[in-house]
Amino acid sequence: MSTSLLITSDPVNSAWVSDEEKLYYIISEVYDGDSDGFELQLDNALDENYKIIIIEPSKLGDETTRWIAVGNWIHKVAVFSGLGSITVDYFPNKLHTSV
Repeated sequence: MSTSLLITSDPVNSAWVSDEEKLYYIISEVYDGDSDGFELQLDNALDENYKIIIIEPSKLGDETTRWIAVGNWIHKVAVFSGLGSITVDYFPNKLHTSV
């Protein structure tokens, strides 16, 4: 497996690339007067299926961190809700009381 480094003046195309998979992508903090370019670079990196994405702009990094935390919280709620419903179904006589 050969690995090559693409060196360009365009930060969008600068990344380690192997023959089989794309290893990492760096979103550089270079301002061209438009901060939406960082989000576009992140979208492109996600679409290209890079294994590791390095985010240098702190604002985009913080926002991405918050969204990942929200996604993790939603996942945990779904897992515990499923486990709770299985538990309630497994022990129906012990949890329900009759009046």
